[in-house]
Amino acid sequence: MSQIDLDNKLNYREEYSKYLKNIKVQGNELLANCPVHKNGNEKKPSFCVNIPTGMYHCFTCGIKGNYVDFVAMQHNISTKEAAKKIYEDHNLITQRETKIESNYTIEQYANEKKLPAEWLKTEWGLKDTKTSITIPYYNEKKEVVRSRLRGAGKKFRWGKGNTTLLYGMHKFEEIKEKGYVVIVEGESDTQTLWLNGIPALGSPGATNFNAAWNDLLHDIPNIYIHQENDFGGEEFVRQVCRSLCEHEYKGKVYKIQCSIKQQKDPSDLYRSNPSSFKDSWNSVFNAKTEINVSVFHETAEEQIPGMPIKLRPVDGWKLNKDGIYQMNAKTGEFVRFCRTPVILLNRLKSSQSQEEKIEIAFYRDEKWETAIYPRSTIFQARSITQLADIGITVTSENSKILVKFLQCVEENNIDLLKVKKTVNRLGWHGKYFVPFFNGDYVLDVDRNMYKWVEGYRSKGSLEKWVEIMSEYRKNKVFRFSQNISFASPLLRKLGLRNFVSHNYAETRSGKTACMMAGNSVWGDPQKISLNFNATQVEDLKEKYGKKIAPFNLPIRENEHFVGYVNVVSETGNRWQGKEVVPCEIPDYNRPNLEICRETLMEAVAETSEAFMERYFGGETFSESEIRAALRTNVIDGSIVPVSMGSNTLCQGVYTLLDDIVKYVPSPEDRICAGISLKTNGIFQADYDFSKADQDKTMAYGVIARTIVLDHMVEQYLLIKVCSGVLKTDDTMYNSDSDVETKIGKLYVMQGNKPIEVSELHAGDLGALAKLTGAKTGDTLSTKANPVAYAKTEYSKPYTAKRYKAVNKADIDKISQSLQKLTDEDKTLRVVNDSENRQTLLYGMGEQHLEVIASRLENEYKVKIELSKPKVAYRETIRKKSDVEYKYKKQSGGHGQYGHVKMRFEPSGDLEAPYVFEQEVVGGAVPKNYFPAVEKGIAEAVQKGPLAAYPVVGVKAVLYDGSYHPVDSSEMAFKMATSVAFKEGIPQAKPVILEPIEHVEVLIPDKYMGDIMGDITKRRGRILSMDAVGMKKCIVAEVPTAEMHKYATDLRSMTQSRGEYRHHFERYEEAPMEVQKKIIEARAAEKEK
Repeated sequence: MSQIDLDNKLNYREEYSKYLKNIKVQGNELLANCPVHKNGNEKKPSFCVNIPTGMYHCFTCGIKGNYVDFVAMQHNISTKEAAKKIYEDHNLITQRETKIESNYTIEQYANEKKLPAEWLKTEWGLKDTKTSITIPYYNEKKEVVRSRLRGAGKKFRWGKGNTTLLYGMHKFEEIKEKGYVVIVEGESDTQTLWLNGIPALGSPGATNFNAAWNDLLHDIPNIYIHQENDFGGEEFVRQVCRSLCEHEYKGKVYKIQCSIKQQKDPSDLYRSNPSSFKDSWNSVFNAKTEINVSVFHETAEEQIPGMPIKLRPVDGWKLNKDGIYQMNAKTGEFVRFCRTPVILLNRLKSSQSQEEKIEIAFYRDEKWETAIYPRSTIFQARSITQLADIGITVTSENSKILVKFLQCVEENNIDLLKVKKTVNRLGWHGKYFVPFFNGDYVLDVDRNMYKWVEGYRSKGSLEKWVEIMSEYRKNKVFRFSQNISFASPLLRKLGLRNFVSHNYAETRSGKTACMMAGNSVWGDPQKISLNFNATQVEDLKEKYGKKIAPFNLPIRENEHFVGYVNVVSETGNRWQGKEVVPCEIPDYNRPNLEICRETLMEAVAETSEAFMERYFGGETFSESEIRAALRTNVIDGSIVPVSMGSNTLCQGVYTLLDDIVKYVPSPEDRICAGISLKTNGIFQADYDFSKADQDKTMAYGVIARTIVLDHMVEQYLLIKVCSGVLKTDDTMYNSDSDVETKIGKLYVMQGNKPIEVSELHAGDLGALAKLTGAKTGDTLSTKANPVAYAKTEYSKPYTAKRYKAVNKADIDKISQSLQKLTDEDKTLRVVNDSENRQTLLYGMGEQHLEVIASRLENEYKVKIELSKPKVAYRETIRKKSDVEYKYKKQSGGHGQYGHVKMRFEPSGDLEAPYVFEQEVVGGAVPKNYFPAVEKGIAEAVQKGPLAAYPVVGVKAVLYDGSYHPVDSSEMAFKMATSVAFKEGIPQAKPVILEPIEHVEVLIPDKYMGDIMGDITKRRGRILSMDAVGMKKCIVAEVPTAEMHKYATDLRSMTQSRGEYRHHFERYEEAPMEVQKKIIEARAAEKEK
């Protein structure tokens, strides 16, 4: 009984919930307070259960095991006794049981089902045995082919034999006479319906309908399938229909279902009120729904649009566009384990290396994509996690289930999955020319080349191409370019060597058009010619959607940016020095201009019905109408304008600013409001400079930022005036610091040069100098009518670097300089980490911190060194140890004597360094020395034996010792305890603990695979993946040591579109290889 498998028999979530506190469920994991340490009252849950397998693990005290181990621990019994208890509590039958141990009779069964006992014996052949009843299964010849034993508590066991039939087949002739049959689950439903004159056949269980039974049902013109009101009912109907479809059943099929949820089947309906059963059943029967079983040749996968292959379904699994589901054998419920639908497409074999690969298809972003991987990658749990790199939601938690699903798909569809040969280059392969005449070949190239390869596809008609190209071919250069394209596939057949053609000519001479004409022989010239403008626009649309609308297109000459095409006015412009002069639109820009112009015209037409009618009528719009419509579209977000320019050449800046004025919402339209602290009502400022005069008060403003000029001398506060007029010598009230202050000089800033002014009006941005007690975010108003504006929310800095002064004499100056910089920059933070004896500088990224270091050197003339911060590791123990130490010292006069016997063991609480207890009896150690013993422990835990990191989670018990009436002292017992600790801890299996961070990463969906793969590389665990608006939020736990440079890496992987936050979660034992590196690094640090 020690080797048992309960995974398909128990709901581990319910089972563990009986014992645990503070339960939280995250995906397939259950988190709760550990029942071992702290009596289950810890602050943060550390006990984790894998719900599908029932395995548990406490991250704090390290206990782990399966559910049998857990029950044994809770009840303080052996695992054998625990297994027996589980089986008895849940009425389960072990593999070693040969009989049902409960006493159960036909009379009990008849009373339970409200059926006549004698009728059950004569009509159905039920018999009593010593402990149960026997339910015989007959064939259509009324021969018993198998029996089922039924005991108390719904315990079933099949008797000897392999044949299983539908229950009730001995009445098959009567069924054919009636012309219809009701198919139900189980024996009692079948018996109940026959008692009331309704022909029925029973399937032994929701998922056990046998396809071989279909041959018997072909003669029945009408079949009614009863769907029970539970999780397995829907799957039962699906299995019966699928089986009927595969055997080409020609009759009619209906689904019927009891309308009352508590009465899930005919037996329940009959027992609730036998006298009214026929009326109730007629209601159920009349509410039947006809089923078209022919659609059941379509698998669940075909419910996803555009499925590339039709596969047979796999029992126990379900797949739709929301993911892949596995059926829980106990409840019949389908539970999603993977969010990305994945299927097998082809079995591949390399024509060069003979390596076997699998082509998979996966559904993502409302479309099917394909990928090719080695067979060993797809069918191994450890390696299949690589699929996360392409966006498939596979982790270490669900990898085994996904592998099992794909194995079942292959086994069930082995004849449909064709074996094809793969090649890794375009061109001739035997008699086939890839990619146009592939035959049985599949092109296996790097995923980055897919988009380019897809350009090599036939499109349009040959006649149209000949018509267009006939004009171009009059030019000998165009003709030569096309001849090269036609000749390329013939070179190999003729035994000739390859060659390269290089077109070189002046600007606007037709080089690009010549190249595209030649490439049009093989595919889409826009894709395979790698045209800059087309690919840029298409890439933008692919990333951000169809809202992208270029307002300007660049003009290039000899790979230099020389001008632009205005899409709205359809004019060309060229830079001549600082001036912009009109020019003709180059020919190579015209196709892209037409595409972009058409996009803008569609946007204009959608702004009103009148414009829509004009658009479909072929009318054109005036430039003013276009600009007005575009402004409307930009403001409501239906169009995202794309401008162009060069920051290095300072070109396009004026065009960008002009577009901002024309199309982007004006600040005048924005509501500016604060809270009146006097009335607690809304104060509408709205940049109204006359508002102060109306209220007989002065201006209201908010301090937007602090800046420092002349470095260590002058500090300016930038202020935004929200209403009224601010003048020199006005007295303003700071509602944040509750201080009145007099305004000195007013300035406006031109670069870093302050220019004095006499007043600032509503909407102005100005600067104040020497304003006492004010800081960034404060609101200035009048005391008669105080106002507070909302404070700006600043991003929390997560990137930290350790810094130290290059010159120790500059330490005070560095501190003062950093104070000024943190006043300016609210995303900069200085933290003193006394534990690790380091000072940390927090910023938004490595570049941010490097800029700060550069400013300190250039502006404040002090230099700092930035380095990787130290990680606050901890040490603890996993076993018990028992030590004795006698501290004895004699040097003339009073000596030193302290003798302790101590036990060290895990306390289970990693938040406290130690727990001290004493079990001394008989006064072996006087009570007045107990504080000295505890003090010795408190000092000893500061440095552990492995790498001198603080020790936590230790329980120290003083249980014996001795003392000397003259020589013993507190110092002696403290020293004895300290040495005992240093000897005892190494004997208790010390380990290093590393801090774990709770990380939440918010990213666009397309980067999810890359981010999940990166987290896994950082030894992280994915906890969940949730949708947040248009983005995905990945929740994970990652060691703090692996989070260094994460801000920079995240920006790099997501093109700065990802963001994250994290906080300390707990300490956890580090892997052994990591512990070795930590110990070695600590030893090297001590040697310096």
